[in-house]
Amino acid sequence: MDEYKATDGVNIAHSGKTSVTVFRYGEQSANHKRQIEEKWKIEDVDFNVWGLRKEDFLPPSDLQTS
Repeated sequence: MDEYKATDGVNIAHSGKTSVTVFRYGEQSANHKRQIEEKWKIEDVDFNVWGLRKEDFLPPSDLQTS
């Protein structure tokens, strides 16, 4: 994460990069991997946005944590 900016006294990353490597398993899977990279940037940050409810931020019901 990069480009931290203070928003209402809280430092929030406004850009960053996410990288992942996906491997294929099974028959004929040798040398089958893909690297995916996503660059992102947040234009605007705000707190206490009117109309958003606590329920809008619940994780999916099938999410498993260890």
